[in-house]
Amino acid sequence: MPHRTGPQRDEPPPLWRPRPVVPPPHNLPPELTSFVQREDEVRRIRALLATTRLVTLTGTGGAGKTRLALRVAAVVRDEFPDGVFFVPLAGVAHANLVARAIAQALGVTDSGQQSLVDSLGQYIGRKRLLLVLDNFEHVMAARDDVADLLATTERLTILVTSLDPLHIYGEHQFPVLPLALPSEADARRLSPGDLMGNAAVRLFVERAQAVQPHFALNTDNARDVVAICRRVDGLPLAIELAAARISMFPPHALLARLDHRLSLLTGGPVNLSPRQQTLRNTLDWSYNLLDPGEQALFRRLAAFRGSFDLDIVAALGESQGDAAEGVAALLDKSLLMTSPSAGADGDAARFAMLETVREYALEQLTHAGEAAGVQRAHARVMLDLAERAAPELTSGRRGPWLSRLDLEIDNLRAALEWAVADGTDASVTLGLRLAAALLWFWRFRGYAAEGQTWVAQLVDLPLAATPAARETRAAALVSGGALAWLRDDHATARAWLEESARLAQTAGQTRVEAYALANLGQALMGQQDFAAARAVERESVRLFRALDDRWGLAQALLFLGRAERDGGDHEAARAAAEASLRLFTDLGDEWAMALSLSHLAFLDYLQGDTRQARQRLEQRLAIEARLGDKWSTNQALLLLANIDLAEGDFTRAAGLCRRGMAGLREFGLEAALVDPLDVLGCALAGLGQYEAAARVWGAATAIREASRLTPSAGRRADIHFDAFVARARDALGAERLAAAIAAGAALSLDDAVALAAPPASPDTAALSAASPAIPPAPTTGSPLTPRETEVLRLIAQGRTNQQIAVALTMSTHTVHRHISHILTKLDAPSRSAAVATATQRGWL
Repeated sequence: MPHRTGPQRDEPPPLWRPRPVVPPPHNLPPELTSFVQREDEVRRIRALLATTRLVTLTGTGGAGKTRLALRVAAVVRDEFPDGVFFVPLAGVAHANLVARAIAQALGVTDSGQQSLVDSLGQYIGRKRLLLVLDNFEHVMAARDDVADLLATTERLTILVTSLDPLHIYGEHQFPVLPLALPSEADARRLSPGDLMGNAAVRLFVERAQAVQPHFALNTDNARDVVAICRRVDGLPLAIELAAARISMFPPHALLARLDHRLSLLTGGPVNLSPRQQTLRNTLDWSYNLLDPGEQALFRRLAAFRGSFDLDIVAALGESQGDAAEGVAALLDKSLLMTSPSAGADGDAARFAMLETVREYALEQLTHAGEAAGVQRAHARVMLDLAERAAPELTSGRRGPWLSRLDLEIDNLRAALEWAVADGTDASVTLGLRLAAALLWFWRFRGYAAEGQTWVAQLVDLPLAATPAARETRAAALVSGGALAWLRDDHATARAWLEESARLAQTAGQTRVEAYALANLGQALMGQQDFAAARAVERESVRLFRALDDRWGLAQALLFLGRAERDGGDHEAARAAAEASLRLFTDLGDEWAMALSLSHLAFLDYLQGDTRQARQRLEQRLAIEARLGDKWSTNQALLLLANIDLAEGDFTRAAGLCRRGMAGLREFGLEAALVDPLDVLGCALAGLGQYEAAARVWGAATAIREASRLTPSAGRRADIHFDAFVARARDALGAERLAAAIAAGAALSLDDAVALAAPPASPDTAALSAASPAIPPAPTTGSPLTPRETEVLRLIAQGRTNQQIAVALTMSTHTVHRHISHILTKLDAPSRSAAVATATQRGWL
């Protein structure tokens, strides 16, 4: 190109610039070491994931299943536009916590209103995403949850690593074999350069170079390196453990010691495979290279689940210096690994054991007779952490402490599990104290159902009838009762909180009694006993004032305000809410301020001051945006929708309902969708979309019936519900209105929520025409969903529940649930009666 001279004019800007490509979200840990020669496996698994929704990588411990799964996940990230999420299950103690681990990875909060698996299915919906479930073999009972997730979603793909296959319909097993090995003849015949083409040899050399940078394969050591790889059966973990010793022993000395250990330790339990016995021997050998102090620390670290930091290690009895030196030694010997999790301050390093190594360490702990003492010490460390965090969680300083407890969630569960299993007075007392301290952590992180379950297990255990035991039990019952009323389990909440208040009063524990009464009032409101609720809330306020507990008083005033409002005394409600807001403001607790603002906004709205209500809600939204509180933000949007409805801005009201409901959906709170659906229906009726409005009201009715909720006459009066229904009846006629409501009531929850989808264009006449997820009104009048109809057809063919599960790719539990719904909808006493009814009415 000729050189341009003279003055230059600026080039005109391009009329169009490509948008930057946003990569799909993921939580994959970084690859800190090289991935050695499994490209063929990666290619084959990638091809499987393109056509198969469940792929299980099976193989013996240490075969490299996790590393292979992570590499595959990294390679296929762009093929899953809604994300790739790694869910490590090694620290999950029970199968019933697998769904919780998945929810944590996806950022889905457990509302406790329905099963977490159902919440996950609703959140995933039609998303195209990949879940990597790692170390599944010890939670095999959760395979029904995996089957349910696959059955209730359309494009979810799951990649599992496990010692054993899941044995559920649609699974494709992919055995992960040990690395290919050169033969002894190859070791003699091939050059070091050619041998480096073998994956096992290359892995050994690269890991050896990590501890001894000048190490290289040569003619002098090549045969010994090949022999080492062969002696450990090509298992990646065993190769890495052996290579880590190269700084202490050259290959020929390493091989000699390995031969010696294998000859002394001739295998583990007979129910383990030969390769597992070989890995056990390798771990025995590695363990025996530790000095006595390192061995003791290695055993103690087996008490931890998930990850841990140096402070927690030191709290088990090590000095800070000894803990740091010991952890460093175990890291050097590949018995520990660094965890990608950072500490609460973003700086503290955390460490973890591979699960295979941890299992071995636990055996050594048991054999040394130290298990009981170490697990007790570990539980005490967790209790100390939780009790230090507890007062901070009811303050404006809660953020860092919540993050710290997030990191220790597996360890906290391990401590609770130990307390329940040990069952002695001391352990049960420890568990009750831990449950009491974790109330607000469970509350903020959406673990209400799990927390209530722990409390239920602990309070059912026998405990000596001492004053101290009664005090501890009372505090734990406050925790369980508060979580129960949050889950709308008002009967349990009332029973526990009444017992707590009685025990606390007898023991002279006024603070515990005050918190018990404050929460008891909310449970009584859930049972619509407003007079009793106001009475106990007023007593709670009195006690907190006497204690000079300002945060407790602010909470009690907020709760009293709610009771006064629902009891009809709006002026008393306002006085209590304003006092609560002043206290929370003085304390600098923005999250709690937002709650008080919301209550005041609702009172403003009820009293017709929509301008002031809107102003308070906008202030609340600003606070929640800073705090990242998505749940509260969605609630505020829905209250704003009420205000817009009252002011006649039906388009804005419908839009806010859609936004708020979409946000709430990920929390899995079915009952929370009821009032928003009523408001959305009224907004649609205001826009003249009467058919869609009627379906929305029908969906709300079905959810109320399923959740055993009674529509609030007061709430419906606030939104002039009856007037909007009358407008729809005038437009459609009574018969068409009833048919549309019935059609909405027959929808599944997913389809009901889909009714909130926005119209395709401003000119769309009806919401039902805008969303393909909304089926047309059934002309046959069948109350069954399409899935229920499929189940009923298979019943008519004489299929068993198991056969139906296989045919429809779902668990037998899900089949049973569908059949229960069918019998209820058709008012049929048996399966055969349901088939007869549906056939007679032309629904099959």
